[in-house]
Amino acid sequence: MVQLRSMVGVVLAAAALVALAGCGSATPGGTGSLALSVKGLPSGVDGNVQVGFGAFTTTVTTSTTLAHLTPGTYTIDARAVTLRGNAFHGSATPSSVTVTAGGPATASVTYARPPSDLWVSEASSATSSEVAEYGGASLAATPSVGQTLTNVDGPGGAAFDAQGNLWIAASNASTVVEYLASSLATSPTVGSTITTAGSPLAVAFDAAGNLWVATRNGGGAVTAYAASSLAGTPSVTTSLTGLSYPPQRLAFDPPPYTLPLSH
Repeated sequence: MVQLRSMVGVVLAAAALVALAGCGSATPGGTGSLALSVKGLPSGVDGNVQVGFGAFTTTVTTSTTLAHLTPGTYTIDARAVTLRGNAFHGSATPSSVTVTAGGPATASVTYARPPSDLWVSEASSATSSEVAEYGGASLAATPSVGQTLTNVDGPGGAAFDAQGNLWIAASNASTVVEYLASSLATSPTVGSTITTAGSPLAVAFDAAGNLWVATRNGGGAVTAYAASSLAGTPSVTTSLTGLSYPPQRLAFDPPPYTLPLSH
């Protein structure tokens, strides 16, 4: 009888341990959750939202729900995201939120891009030419000049690559000059320079990042330079020759970059 009672006690103890284990695997009743929406960025672009409370911190890149959070007041810090040289700034609503036990909390982060600046090529002669930047925020009222590039010899067409670098056709010098994205807001710095066979009039980038240059000399031509070579020694991939007239402008159909502002 004593042995039977001992065996029953062992079975009951084991059952109690199983029950405790089951409670441990369930959602803790003393924690809460935070549903955070992230919007306003182009499709496929990650946000950079820092959520923190005490020693806890985590980075949120897209809309999500953070579960099993310790109750408390969490700060939401939306940090800028850069795409093609353009900074998207985030705004959190609210910037701090209180998570309670068992109750869901909500917050949202909305990203927005400042108005794009306008770059204008101005040339009347080899010694009187410049490329002027007009601040995007000023275009709707009184346009104001920001940076001015004065060392471009006969500036023509211009285009930005996927990294935000500015490429300008310098017609008189028969070159295409790259200005680095990281320097455009302060002191524009030249990166690569391509020497062309004729005077370049227009530049454009295709969806793969290849640079196309239209030149007018010798009846005109359109030459493509491989994207992978632009940071070093640009190499030609193909050329369009035998044109009816010298090329003036370049455009791709459909546009190479489509940025729906949804996330």
